[in-house]
Amino acid sequence: EVPHFSLARMLRGLPTSGTVRERAISYPAADGTPLTLRLFRGDSAGARPAVVVIYGGAWRTGDAAQAAPMSRALASAGFTVAAIDYRHAPRAEYPAQLEDVRRSLALVRDSSAAWGIDRTRLAVLGRSAGGHLAELAAFAPGGDVPLRAVVAIYAPFDLVQGYRDLPAPDPLDVRAVLRDFLAGTPQQQPARYHDASPSSWVRPGLPPVLLMYGDADHAVKPDFNRGAARALRAAGVRVVQVEVPWGEHGFDMVSAGPGGQLAYAVLVQFLTRELQKR
Repeated sequence: EVPHFSLARMLRGLPTSGTVRERAISYPAADGTPLTLRLFRGDSAGARPAVVVIYGGAWRTGDAAQAAPMSRALASAGFTVAAIDYRHAPRAEYPAQLEDVRRSLALVRDSSAAWGIDRTRLAVLGRSAGGHLAELAAFAPGGDVPLRAVVAIYAPFDLVQGYRDLPAPDPLDVRAVLRDFLAGTPQQQPARYHDASPSSWVRPGLPPVLLMYGDADHAVKPDFNRGAARALRAAGVRVVQVEVPWGEHGFDMVSAGPGGQLAYAVLVQFLTRELQKR
């Protein structure tokens, strides 16, 4: 049964089966930095479609335990969830983060038999900076793990535009965040800003994309996601666009709140459609 938004469900929190197993798996980045993947899986037999989850945190902070209730709920809904890790700015400058995401995707693909994953049915899902990395991993040249779907939740899209067109108020200091991530301003690092922007790699043939964002976001402006939807549709990419009224950055992170419940319902519908089909 595909879930729907429900006040009763909201009060109970996200639906989670007691049979979901979770474990932490250590693996190294290319430079040897230790990373940790968190795997969530139900007890059903056979290979499941998988969702690779990338956490947010302005590319500076966070870990794979972020939004674990949502990962458990998705595992309860029939997906194996691999929440992956990456090195943080400013110590690690771009493209280290994209390299780590691609290394993690390859690990999921290559471990599919052991982890009960159908390697032909993979999606990537990210929040904020993680949504940016999800889009970049799916859109930019150089990836070798086929993806069936992309979910980007309040994700940056054109980083030059993000540097120039600031939210008001600007609680994160967006320019400082981008300077840390890309080692300078757009004037100092034009090629890096271009390469790190998912907007640079939009073209026909990309996998279906779900864009979710709040219309009151003061970290990633909603206009950026509206522009992403227009650009993808103009290229013939199938897009599902969900704009949450009064939604702020992180609207989906409260499991028992309306944002978390709405996000769960939309995610399961989109992922079921894109991954459950053969």
